[in-house]
Amino acid sequence: MRLTTDTPIHELLRDGNVTAYYTSRGNYATTEEARYNGFNVCHYTGDSYEHTDICLKQLSLATGVSPEKIIFPHQVHSNDVSVITSVPWHKESLESTDAIVTNVRGIIIGVNTADCVPVAFSDSRAGIIGIAHAGWRGAANGITENTLTAMLDLGASPESIKVAMGPSICMSCFEVGTEVADRFDNTCVDRTSWDKPHVSIHRHITKSLINQGIPESNIAGFDNSLCTRCHPDTFFSARKLGVNSGRVFTFISMQ
Repeated sequence: MRLTTDTPIHELLRDGNVTAYYTSRGNYATTEEARYNGFNVCHYTGDSYEHTDICLKQLSLATGVSPEKIIFPHQVHSNDVSVITSVPWHKESLESTDAIVTNVRGIIIGVNTADCVPVAFSDSRAGIIGIAHAGWRGAANGITENTLTAMLDLGASPESIKVAMGPSICMSCFEVGTEVADRFDNTCVDRTSWDKPHVSIHRHITKSLINQGIPESNIAGFDNSLCTRCHPDTFFSARKLGVNSGRVFTFISMQ
């Protein structure tokens, strides 16, 4: 995919004929009233349809993919995965789901996040891609494991799958209560450096996928410069701006 405009899109993963990208806010303001300012295609977190529609059309222009082929679910922090094997697809299948897997070329699948972890999966050899939204609930309940399972069911191979994690909250910023920390392995929790526990969802995801057979070398380490809470001027952050705010769009496509 070749980007053709100055829409704020940045490459996350490249694997043969597969590319994954994430968006930044682009033009923004840092006041509370500006919690939707910048590039945002998510229409169900309080932004106006007029604004999200403009951004969706900009994304279409930038990627060369028509708006009706840009697919993202209405996320609810579940561990449910939608599988798309043909177009058109049943749009109701994208309600209350948090990941998409497909073997269809020429479409975009994506998730909207503002601190939660977007996880892009690619097996270009088998022609299968996936995208998952992993907040702490989804991560603890197996959303990335279920995404991988759906890919394997379509014919992907663990040793061929590449994984990258997009803009999301870093461990230093992700303070939680003990009831949340207790849902994660101790190797993913720091209980001593701060007054309250801090969790690395990225580490949890990495460990889980390695346990399912993906080589560690195929999983890109999270870049802390992509922390949404550290950089709310660049990325939307629910912890900084509130739940009713814009979202980062992380997406993947196969040509």
